[in-house]
Amino acid sequence: MNHSDFDSILKTIADQHCTTPEEVKAGICEAITAGMKNSDPAKCNLWRSMGSGAEVPEPEDAVLFFSALTAIRTLGLLAQSGPSTTEQ
Repeated sequence: MNHSDFDSILKTIADQHCTTPEEVKAGICEAITAGMKNSDPAKCNLWRSMGSGAEVPEPEDAVLFFSALTAIRTLGLLAQSGPSTTEQ
């Protein structure tokens, strides 16, 4: 996903929720921080496994990761066990 694609996604979400792309991105950052502080080690490892190997994933990496995970699960290529994409 390139930068302009991510910006477009943020704008679409912001428009749907009557907010700004900056607020949407801030919300994603808050979710990443909360997810990485989860007391369940498996969930923390899930958050750490995404992205470029940075200590804290970039919002772009988190969106791409969960989009791909959702698509894989939708296609039935991955069992539904493990951390839910809706849990932090």
